[in-house]
Amino acid sequence: MKLLIIGNSDLVNRKILPAATKVSKIKSIDIASKSLKTNNNQNLNHLYKNYKSGLTRSEADTVYVSLPNSMHYEYSIKALNHGKNVIVDKPAIIEPWQLEKVYSLAKKNNLAISMSCVFNYHKAWKKFKQISLTEGQQGTLLASFTIPKLPINNIRMSNKLSGGAINDMGIYASSLGYLFWGKKAKSVKVNTFKEKKLVVGFTVSSNFGNGKDFIGHFGFDKIYTNKVQFSNSNSISEYKRVFSPPADFKTSITKRTNSDTKEYLVGKDDSFKNFFVRLINEMEASKASVRNEFNELNSEYLKILK
Repeated sequence: MKLLIIGNSDLVNRKILPAATKVSKIKSIDIASKSLKTNNNQNLNHLYKNYKSGLTRSEADTVYVSLPNSMHYEYSIKALNHGKNVIVDKPAIIEPWQLEKVYSLAKKNNLAISMSCVFNYHKAWKKFKQISLTEGQQGTLLASFTIPKLPINNIRMSNKLSGGAINDMGIYASSLGYLFWGKKAKSVKVNTFKEKKLVVGFTVSSNFGNGKDFIGHFGFDKIYTNKVQFSNSNSISEYKRVFSPPADFKTSITKRTNSDTKEYLVGKDDSFKNFFVRLINEMEASKASVRNEFNELNSEYLKILK
């Protein structure tokens, strides 16, 4: 893979670029940025001063779109029209009609499109599922991801740039149960909390049939919480820092029953690196499977947007 990153976001500098440089199958990395004036990063091959020149001049076969939410769809379409595979930050879409448009274009051009929702690429996610589902699949999955109120000038607080809690965290709410049980939600209910027309918090209640339920609270309106739990009649499992853990964070999972509590040490892992490795391998095997996974994840997301 030859990678072109469009945008010089905080996420690019903290996670995407460090992870991409560790992947041997990524042969080169270019960045197109309006804010990055000089290339002081030895890991970059080329720096383009605007997005258009990056798309037209870079030899990259894959574009990573890391721009404000309101620009994700636009630059995914532009990259696909330039014959490049696309990876796009969550959310890939902010309007329901956009999914069919971007998926159909990728299919027409025989290109891959993927969304970087990466929490499930951490080795602790697989361990959490294994520990939680030992006694069966019936139970309640609970999630909480909240952060204190953000400054008004933060990009996530901008209606114009399609900020808000659902656009920032909705993919987590729509994909947790789907990825945990491997099933689509049968029903979804969403309640939102707004400040000045901006969604700053929301709760989701989803039913997956046969005694499988998901309840989640997400937003920019509470003290910091970041965890997922699964409870049934015999036990409760808890996985902290499930969303956006740093690569050097030592992860652990606890499981409590009526008789004892056990801690499972999982350790460090790099979700973004794992995401890149798996994505490249899947793209080499079948771009159609990558497109279809993108379509499935975002079809579940549409249930949140509605």
